Amino acid sequence: MQRTIRTFACVGDRLYSPILDFCLNYAMFMRHFMAEMYGETPGPTSSFAAPPIHCHQTMLVPFNMQFRNVIGGIKPIGIEIGFLDLKLTDLHPENLPIENSSEAMIRLSSRLISPIFLMFYEQYSGWWKDKYNRDEKTWPEIFRFGRVIRNAISHQMMISWDNDKISPVSWRGLRYSSADNKKEIIGFDLSMADIVFLMIDMSDELDRLGCPVDL
Repeated sequence: MQRTIRTFACVGDRLYSPILDFCLNYAMFMRHFMAEMYGETPGPTSSFAAPPIHCHQTMLVPFNMQFRNVIGGIKPIGIEIGFLDLKLTDLHPENLPIENSSEAMIRLSSRLISPIFLMFYEQYSGWWKDKYNRDEKTWPEIFRFGRVIRNAISHQMMISWDNDKISPVSWRGLRYSSADNKKEIIGFDLSMADIVFLMIDMSDELDRLGCPVDL
């Protein structure tokens, strides 16, 4: 089983704050889940599996985020996220730090990342709108797809597509069009991990285009 690690640095990485918020939210969520379901809390070196629905890698989210330091304003210099080459349908309890891959957990936990994605999108969307004269047809495909996800999060996790003239969007083989209007996708087509992967791909495209980190 191939495992890779990506570090999000506190300096010069536009994803540092979103990933920090994601890790803190998920760790607190899983801490309460473990206590409620199993009567125990994870150890300081534990990782939580965040499986995807669409993408092909499961994320390993660190539990030890030094909560007291973060609350006191002292943030870690970097955040390491592990990636396993496994999809949700491939996962087995022996592969995971804890058993948390049920459909209900996927749908519930996907709500944790939604406001973080919204903030990330809104922080940078003005930059690419100005760059492309606000003409969505000229946006890179990853931003057009991100807009559909942004609108879905703002409309009860369902696609909001009220203009049949807008062409379909796609990302990593996942495609949406006006025919998908009112389809619930967050927690069904896309898990929390999938949305993090979407942010990573959007960030990489912003880097390629020369977008400033601090806006």
